[in-house]
Amino acid sequence: MTTIPSAPAQITIGSLTSAAVEIAAVNAELGDYTGGGGAEASVAVGLVQAETDIGALETAVGTYGGLADLSTDVAAALGDITDLETAVGTYGGGDDLSTDVAALLVDASSAADRLVLPLGAFRLSTGAAIPAFADGSADGFTPTASKAQGIRWNDDGTAIIMSEGQIPATWDDAVALTLHCEGARVGAADVTTTLTVTLYESPVGSAYDVDADAGGSTTAFDGSTTVVTDETLTVAAGALRAGKKFSITITPDANLDSDDFILTSVYLVGTRVPRVA
Repeated sequence: MTTIPSAPAQITIGSLTSAAVEIAAVNAELGDYTGGGGAEASVAVGLVQAETDIGALETAVGTYGGLADLSTDVAAALGDITDLETAVGTYGGGDDLSTDVAALLVDASSAADRLVLPLGAFRLSTGAAIPAFADGSADGFTPTASKAQGIRWNDDGTAIIMSEGQIPATWDDAVALTLHCEGARVGAADVTTTLTVTLYESPVGSAYDVDADAGGSTTAFDGSTTVVTDETLTVAAGALRAGKKFSITITPDANLDSDDFILTSVYLVGTRVPRVA
């Protein structure tokens, strides 16, 4: 009689079924991840996708820099830095940024400063507007040869012009100021002509009419006819103080008796208090 062996106790229909289900689940998961239908197919598809992604990344790097590879992009960036350093040097007129900064420091600590008194801000001392010049009858504004505006006095002209200003708050009261008057005579006779100037300070807290005159006479306008010269008047230190308002009047002296005179520019030069760090 033949005996049929029994199945091993550890192998059952249920366990085989469970294993088959688990394998199918793994294949399904791999398939879902990559779009394939099984483990081997899934891995193959995944590798293809990875190669595609790497290619896309290389393309992106190349497109970003407009170059073939990353090392070339880095070299280009270094070149841009060099160009920037050159541009900084060109902007400041120096070789490097430290040179430009040094130049700025020199400018910040320079002492000389200028306060321009525009001719258009002047009026007659009577308060009336300065009229147009009329030969032989009226001192006033004139476009000299249509090329330079000026205030022109006839020979023996006596008009007094006036204006005002404020000394910059940064100027040093311990240093004298210099008033510059630029102008020219029309004629060759009155080489000793000067300008008579008055300067009065009228600060807050003081009566407006008590200040002493800080003006005087400029140096002589002794240039050749129609040639503009720069004549000056020294204003004593502290006479016109930093941050304070002042008034000014100007008129030619009595030596202007044959020539006309044209005033073309008026300005004060002072000394700034040096800046400190």
